[in-house]
Amino acid sequence: MTDGAGSDGVEVRAADSGDAPFISDLADRLAAVSRLPWLPAEATDRFATEGCAEAVRAIAQPGHVVLIAADGSGSRLGFLHACVDQSVFTGEQVGYVSTVVVTASAAGSGVGRRLMRHAEQWARKQGCEVMTLEVFGQNSAARAIYQRLGYQEQTLKLAKPL
Repeated sequence: MTDGAGSDGVEVRAADSGDAPFISDLADRLAAVSRLPWLPAEATDRFATEGCAEAVRAIAQPGHVVLIAADGSGSRLGFLHACVDQSVFTGEQVGYVSTVVVTASAAGSGVGRRLMRHAEQWARKQGCEVMTLEVFGQNSAARAIYQRLGYQEQTLKLAKPL
């Protein structure tokens, strides 16, 4: 899965094993947007590291897609991992975006939106009629992007330190 570079010069392609170090290196970026005030940083660091490791393990695996966005010179700008899942409401097959991370330099440039659109195309080809994802409540930038892309709240998970 590769597309021609868009007018912005960004190309989206399927990840390969050579992308593993890039994906793993984005764990710190993912951890930074995953911080929750009541959790120790080690917990969100572990969450981010495992999310990136899961994406690496999913490269070229059936039922999964790992996408890389790169600029015209081949510099990687971000990645997305999605998989086929099952709706808890209908039991139907749905697409699920597990992780999407862009580099700090690519933030706000539309790279995340391009990755999301490609993941949606992939999910449609898998027979999915719905794409789902989770986002940290305090990540207002990501929530705004998802809303502009047409995503709506399905459930809202709340937490309270005791």
